[in-house]
Amino acid sequence: MTSAKGVSKVEYLPTVTSANVRKTWERKSENEISFAHATGRLRALANVRLSRENLLLFADKKVPSKRLHELLDHAAYPPANTLEERLDLKQQQDMTLLRYVCNRNTLPQVMALTADFHNLKWLLKNLLLCQAEQNKNSDNSPAAILQEQTIPARLADNLLNYGNYKVAGLWHDLLKLVNKSSNCRELSPYIAAELLHALQSYYVNQDIGSVAAAIDRLYYNSVYSLAMQAESESERTFELDYLALQADKVNMQAFLRALQIKLPLDYVEKSLVNGGEVTVQTLLQIYEKLSVNAKTGDLDMTAVMKALRPVYSKTQSAELLETISTWNDAETRFKFSKKADELLLRLAIKGRQNTYGCDAVAGQYLENCLEIKNIHLMLALRTGEHSGDKCLELLRKAD
Repeated sequence: MTSAKGVSKVEYLPTVTSANVRKTWERKSENEISFAHATGRLRALANVRLSRENLLLFADKKVPSKRLHELLDHAAYPPANTLEERLDLKQQQDMTLLRYVCNRNTLPQVMALTADFHNLKWLLKNLLLCQAEQNKNSDNSPAAILQEQTIPARLADNLLNYGNYKVAGLWHDLLKLVNKSSNCRELSPYIAAELLHALQSYYVNQDIGSVAAAIDRLYYNSVYSLAMQAESESERTFELDYLALQADKVNMQAFLRALQIKLPLDYVEKSLVNGGEVTVQTLLQIYEKLSVNAKTGDLDMTAVMKALRPVYSKTQSAELLETISTWNDAETRFKFSKKADELLLRLAIKGRQNTYGCDAVAGQYLENCLEIKNIHLMLALRTGEHSGDKCLELLRKAD
């Protein structure tokens, strides 16, 4: 049995993890008896999911808050004073249930890593910014935030509370790292050492983006490492598919941004992550050719698409590539992000269609996550003037 803390003990994190043409949409999911109970428990709750019409009501200022609370009541969201609090509690409730029904699997740990590394990046970034500000305005005395034994309220509001790491323990570990000690309790020795190395580089070059990039690489390597620990083949395969979709998105984005501002090759390499169907090495080779032939001014997207299409054509992210053909247009960023979410939703729905098994369990959990994201998107529109068509366009939905 792998404990919830197992992720913090991962020591081996590979440098090359490409799945190479996984063909997610074509593979046949397996019915595994070890996931039968978990599938039944989660499927019983899936019938109360919000309809598209009800989701759109959250963006309508004319709909009273009481009505929106009633919709969440019907969809079995936990009670709280505000809509936002109920969404946060639902995310925690879903993770608690996933851990309960899959307590012998790595799937809950993989899904919780999103929260862990969000919290890690958020806390460390703010620690470094406060430290830099203090050093600029004083005689190098320690920044006040470095003496705090509890997380400041202004930082706590942006933390996610469904991760594998205890947030208080993570905070204490980061204080140690910033004070040049790797004697951590929540983070594994390997991750602590990697972060300490990233901090040492940061204190030399003052590039906080390099720290964020190091954290991103650790996230993708940690997902891969947990997938390799999975006891069932279908669980491992699903987790690698989940990893590949996210890694391809991040790499495509980083690749295009680097071309736009003409970053040197060694910096681009640090911005890319492992786990995508298209390897980091392949992208670096394409980047080197494109950057040599690049002209000043805007990106030549015709040349970029011609170079990228052959390597992405048979991957599950092929449709994502088609949204970037006009990357110089700001509207493209929105389409890119939406399509990436919808590819995850397609993976979720494909899993849910299975009778029982890891794909079914993971698919239902992912659908819940994307429903919560849709509600957040609609609530963000509630303060402005938006047409129904615009709201519908923002919704993440299946084909």
